[in-house]
Amino acid sequence: MTTQGLGWTGSGRKAVIGGVAREFYQRVKEYYDEEEAWTQESAASFERYDPAADAMWVFTPHVAENILEAMLAEERVEVHRDQWLNREDGVEMAGTQMVAR
Repeated sequence: MTTQGLGWTGSGRKAVIGGVAREFYQRVKEYYDEEEAWTQESAASFERYDPAADAMWVFTPHVAENILEAMLAEERVEVHRDQWLNREDGVEMAGTQMVAR
């Protein structure tokens, strides 16, 4: 959802968001800390940008996609796109890895 248009996170108490999710929002903030990121408006004119904050909760889908792709690549996570779970046979485990049947 984040990479397909849900670029506004209604998180309520942001202090409770941690782990990988917090890292994602911190990377969003790092992206928008760069002046080149602001092509439609300036950071100063965007009320949701706080230069003193450690994370940013509003972003465009392409920024989210780039950040998530980078995080997956850094951890060498193999992503299988356009694959469907076989609901009749399920999956088979080979050690700790799932393999298609």
